[in-house]
Amino acid sequence: MGILPLEFPLCAQNKDPQSYSTTPSDTSFRNSFNPGTIPQSPASINAYATGSSSQGINPLLGSSRDIFLQNAAFHLSSGRFRARGLSSDRTALLFNGIRFNQNESGNASLSDLGGIAELSGNMEMKSGFCSSRTCFGDAGGLISISVQASAFQKGWKISYNHSNGIYTDRPSMTYASGLMKNGIAFAGSFTFRNAVKSYVPGTFAQGFTYMVVIDKKFGEHQSLSLLGIGTENDQGRKSMATDEVYRLTGNPFYNSFWGFQTDSVTHITRARSAKESTNKRNNLILTHQYTPNENFRIQTSLSVSGSKMGLTGLNEENGFVTQPDYYKYLPSFYDASAAKPSPYKYAYLSYNWIHDLGELRQVNWNSLYNANYNDLHTIQNANGIAGNNVTGRLSKYILEDQRKDLNAWSGSSILQYQKKGYFLSAGISANYANTRHYKVIDNLLGGDFWLDIDQFVTPTAPDPMIAQNNISKPNAPLHKGDVFGYDYQIKTTHLEVWEQVEKTFGRFDTYLGGTVSESSFERTGNMINGKFPLTSGGSGPASVFLNWGVKAGSIFRISGRQYLAVNAAWLTKAPSAQNGYISPQTRGDRVEDEVPAFGSAQTRNADITWHLKYPLVRGRITLFRIVTTNDIWLRSYYDDVYKTLVNYILSGINELNQGVEGGFETNLTKRLTAIFAGSAASYIFTNRPTATISADNTAVLLATNRTTYLKNYHLGGAPETAFTAGLRYTGKKNWVAAINYNHFADCYVIPNPDRRTADVLQKFLATDPEAKKIVKQEMLVAAYTLDAMVSKTFRFNRKLMLRAHITWNNLTNTIYKNAGMEQLRHDINDIDKFPNKYSYAMGMSWTTGLEVKFL
Repeated sequence: MGILPLEFPLCAQNKDPQSYSTTPSDTSFRNSFNPGTIPQSPASINAYATGSSSQGINPLLGSSRDIFLQNAAFHLSSGRFRARGLSSDRTALLFNGIRFNQNESGNASLSDLGGIAELSGNMEMKSGFCSSRTCFGDAGGLISISVQASAFQKGWKISYNHSNGIYTDRPSMTYASGLMKNGIAFAGSFTFRNAVKSYVPGTFAQGFTYMVVIDKKFGEHQSLSLLGIGTENDQGRKSMATDEVYRLTGNPFYNSFWGFQTDSVTHITRARSAKESTNKRNNLILTHQYTPNENFRIQTSLSVSGSKMGLTGLNEENGFVTQPDYYKYLPSFYDASAAKPSPYKYAYLSYNWIHDLGELRQVNWNSLYNANYNDLHTIQNANGIAGNNVTGRLSKYILEDQRKDLNAWSGSSILQYQKKGYFLSAGISANYANTRHYKVIDNLLGGDFWLDIDQFVTPTAPDPMIAQNNISKPNAPLHKGDVFGYDYQIKTTHLEVWEQVEKTFGRFDTYLGGTVSESSFERTGNMINGKFPLTSGGSGPASVFLNWGVKAGSIFRISGRQYLAVNAAWLTKAPSAQNGYISPQTRGDRVEDEVPAFGSAQTRNADITWHLKYPLVRGRITLFRIVTTNDIWLRSYYDDVYKTLVNYILSGINELNQGVEGGFETNLTKRLTAIFAGSAASYIFTNRPTATISADNTAVLLATNRTTYLKNYHLGGAPETAFTAGLRYTGKKNWVAAINYNHFADCYVIPNPDRRTADVLQKFLATDPEAKKIVKQEMLVAAYTLDAMVSKTFRFNRKLMLRAHITWNNLTNTIYKNAGMEQLRHDINDIDKFPNKYSYAMGMSWTTGLEVKFL
């Protein structure tokens, strides 16, 4: 995560309490949107550091970095640590006041914007609910990035990093003009990332990110800024696998998504991935700032953005699964305990998997091409035209590309006003997005055309059009680039108004905030599916949700070196459009029409922090408790019994995330510093959610109101106990060395709700070993890693600086499972038939780099 070296401004629970000056500081107030913009005069620097203003209002924002956030994000990411156990959709992400969370899922992702660190020096990063002058926030905190060209020092920065990890090469170049006499400032950055072969076999990575920002100041009170952000990422994906596969291959980084292909003309064999993702994104943000005096400021931003995302995968016409580690292709399917044991097949598969013979381990591209070459077929009445027969090679297998094309428009306005001991922040924002979801044929794999029908619909169906996925083009021979399977749009809107008031009472600094919002989503089908002709095409009704939130907090200054901070919040949050439809690919049926509990989730959040800032010890420790009720999630998986995708909807979910987190630094000597950051917590279900199950090939629900016995099960997917402890030595001649010990424990696999239902357990006695195996939730083995870093800085003069560094992650080459999940597909007669799937953290990796700065 490229933004980690920055010093993050802090919120109420980690603010740096210092003396409060009453010296007027117009510059400090004007930069309150821009915490990283440090004023230049000594007086204003002091005002900035203490958070003072002419009225003595404490903005509850400090200028020190948060030790826990910085170290946990950098050293614990390999173990998939999540602060407070929350997913990214619980974090608010903003650029220049514009919401950057994904419109349909709500996820906040900076990984798609790799390289933005070069021009994102002004950042507000907070954990949990607390005081903020840029937005209301969320339970997972907020990341608010402000980019202004005038905030960057004039000069060039050129760097190059080489690594054996996800990317092998990462050159970067940045330039800033500084504020010129004509009131214009310019800054730009370009970062390129590339790896022909990444750490995991069969994967690759390539991408770039650019940022360009131009500022124009109009006198002392107004400025205009135009920010452009663009990124493109192409990546070969990796798979999870079962213990059997890892044991057979002897490779914890086994990847089932790729295989070797031999060119029929050149006879050259090369690796080829079936699962490749692409993400192209461009954003343009225009920001106007108006500060008529030191007591009033308003920032207004308008944004337009567009993106094109794709994910390729193999599709098969006859239901023959091409995934090499499909359970029927593994030895365990034929062992002595299997339903249909076969000693011959067991021995054959075991030998071939272990010795990597017969191309069983990976995607067999050559066999797919041969099957398509040899399938001569005639389509009767092609395109629905009687007598129009088309003959050619019908592809049994194709490479499809699942596309998402987004167009979005956003606007926000943030006001700040201070008078008579109060500081008021308020804002209004609006977001609209239209995302088109569709599939295209990426490659026919040697065939001439593809036929878009559902092969699992019975040939004796009363209406032959039922099998057509697109009844407007029945029996159409499709070619590369043609749309097939599904085509629909999701339109989302989000309107929000929020406010916050801050006030200081003696030793107490307090704030009170509130928000009201309206969210909606609506589906429009561009293709009529033969199985659902009435609900698949056209526009359906919109789902609309009105939500609210309140938050409050207070700081008690025990002394100039210690303080206590308390934050509390209560809010509702609309379900995401991603969870709003039973099967949007095939029809417009809404979840709310089938699930009575469908609606906004409620969150109640509270935390208390003790903060220390002494010459020898600095840091904080926080107790937190987050209660979520009436949440919902939807997952889909392929079921070879129903021969289609099955959609599993879990509603009315109640969760409890509680624990302790903290980070401290201690100066052991003048040059040696000890660092600790960690968290010990519990993330569990607190009730019995209800399941609704549907299939893509029928409108009849497979199950409704099915009670799942998930109470007291762990949410899974992230370690509940994790910490990092390290030493950092700063040498006399601008060199630094550091080493960190990282520990991960109490990481549970993500549970399958359907295994904990009466329908499954009623056939077992409570004492039955099989019943215990079904209900037990696996906890992964605890693990540790070591990281190290050495850097050296050479300063030749005030205009030239050179820095070299090398970083090692997981020096001990510890190979450990960092995530696991139970498969949603299961067999109550054979619980071992679909075992858990896992992923492993990378072994030892290194990065070496060189950075040059000059005017």
